[in-house]
Amino acid sequence: MAMAATDGAQDDDIVTVAVRGTPAEGLSPLGTRAPIDSAAVEARAPVSVADLAILAPSAHVRTNSRGETLLFLRGSGERETAVFLDGAPLNVPWDNRVDLSALPASIVAGGAVVGGPVSTRFGARATGGALVLSTGASAERTGGQASLIGGSEDLVQLDGLAGFNIGRGHLLLAAGYVDHDGQPLADDMRLPFSQSADGPRTNTDLSMMHGFIRYEMDMGAMTVRASLLHVDSEQGVAPESDRDPEIANVRFWRYPDNRYTMGIVLVEGPVVDSVRFSATAWHQVFDQTIDSFESADFLTVEDRQEDDNSTWGLRSMLDVDIGRSILRMTVTGHVSTHRQREGTLDEIASLDREVFRERLVSGAVDWQRPLSEKLDVSLSAGFDWFAALETAGRTDTGDFFDYSLGAGLNYDLGDGWTLGLAAGRKARQPTLRELFGTALNRFLENPMLTPERTWLAETTLEWTDGPSAVRVTPYARITDNALDQRTVRQLDGPSLRQRINTPGFRLYGLEMEGRSRVAPGLDLSVRLTVQHARPRGETPVNRIAERPSVIGAFNADYRHPSGFGARAEVEHIGRAWSEDADGLLQPLGRLTRVNLTVDYRFALTPGTQGELYLRADNLGDAFFEPQRGLPAPGRWLRAGARIRF
Repeated sequence: MAMAATDGAQDDDIVTVAVRGTPAEGLSPLGTRAPIDSAAVEARAPVSVADLAILAPSAHVRTNSRGETLLFLRGSGERETAVFLDGAPLNVPWDNRVDLSALPASIVAGGAVVGGPVSTRFGARATGGALVLSTGASAERTGGQASLIGGSEDLVQLDGLAGFNIGRGHLLLAAGYVDHDGQPLADDMRLPFSQSADGPRTNTDLSMMHGFIRYEMDMGAMTVRASLLHVDSEQGVAPESDRDPEIANVRFWRYPDNRYTMGIVLVEGPVVDSVRFSATAWHQVFDQTIDSFESADFLTVEDRQEDDNSTWGLRSMLDVDIGRSILRMTVTGHVSTHRQREGTLDEIASLDREVFRERLVSGAVDWQRPLSEKLDVSLSAGFDWFAALETAGRTDTGDFFDYSLGAGLNYDLGDGWTLGLAAGRKARQPTLRELFGTALNRFLENPMLTPERTWLAETTLEWTDGPSAVRVTPYARITDNALDQRTVRQLDGPSLRQRINTPGFRLYGLEMEGRSRVAPGLDLSVRLTVQHARPRGETPVNRIAERPSVIGAFNADYRHPSGFGARAEVEHIGRAWSEDADGLLQPLGRLTRVNLTVDYRFALTPGTQGELYLRADNLGDAFFEPQRGLPAPGRWLRAGARIRF
């Protein structure tokens, strides 16, 4: 089920990259799909993909103690959401995460968030859903744009993008630069440690550059597309400021070298009239250096960790029309190598790198058939096979093999009403980092971890009438053998963390969204998620960490024919719980914040448009901790200019 996309939103299938639509047009993936509103994206003047993901229903975006900004859908865990760009997964397999704040938003033309019992073709470790992004079809990217933004904490952002038709092909070029001194901190901040009373949030400065090139060419009925993304950044990591570093094991980290490169090649087209083929190959390189400092003055480096990740992957899909049915067969696989060494600055150059290597193969079969003019049925089945090929001399974990299932019904009730039912089962294998990573002596290894298994179900009732739409989705999630963490107290040092399997948890929720054009130029939209999560088995506190009970937003967009526009956003995050330095869950505060954008668009020359805008995030300067000791930014002001041609 999916609410009708607003203008500019892209198809939300995993192959949204496809130039002429998806290879199996009309094959609806399981789960609820929410297109990302392009008008809302423009109003936010996004710096990174993190600013896009927050626009989806049930999306909770927060930055963890490693400085990584991650997406959580419907109470899922941090390693359960897959992120795709033009059909290729961006997650780094070593940890099955990707820092959304390190992905430039300017290259994204549209996309969608897919939640619930998603199709097995999304591959392994996507039990929480997927964020599917597209750089857009060639017809939408002829011309270009350039923008300049300045703001609080000496923020400077430059972005440029241009598309050209070259013979039978199309070339897209993009580049950008972002720099700021740190994230602003709310005036009423309550951080007793590792934070000065004035200035930005400790150690949250960022300097990032990116470049992107894509070439696409039609070869008869086939389409070939090749793209390359490179991101180079240097940044700090905010320390957990709720705990005393003399007692607790607080990270004082910086990333002096952070490089992410992704090369993608897509080939797609018909084989015969009833058979279509699509293949996406990718090569991902992620290199990262971590400097660990003695204290919050960040003057003396104690230790350094150097990580190199290299991944080769391939996804092939074959779609076959069999009468009124559509059959899709998908095979996805990758081989990923992680090399690391850690030690003092004096010794690290002489140390050998530890080598970890994995192979992950997934297969899926999706079948859809209309049983009548109003009723469609979908079935999905697949498998995941994970093998740790090298473990740097540590315990051999053996192979992990598990299966996934999914089923769904869509029924047209008439008069714009649609009813959908979906259910599924998925498994998530532990990552190599969960099994063996120590994060500069912060974690204990646990090679005895086993996969977690999740059952998901949802019912969706949707009404659509032109620019107006309403959707209500009750959902449930039951996880067995959940991968989690515990605190291990040391007699002769600070407490350490260790990943373990727990009995699991139950989560029930209700997701709602709606929008309407209430007057010429005035659009209103609302999204609200209420959820209830509890652990299975006995626990000291009957809660699950960092699962907000409420996530909601109300938006009002106005556009006058003269070119003046305004957007007001009210966002609310309800009660959640987070671990303190002793590993005990403590309640977090609630948040209600207001964001405001005003802009003016005008014609410079025929075919060229200019725009000036002001943006205030967290206008009321509310203090909020999505995770204990790691607050979200306070009031952040930005002003910018954009030219489209």
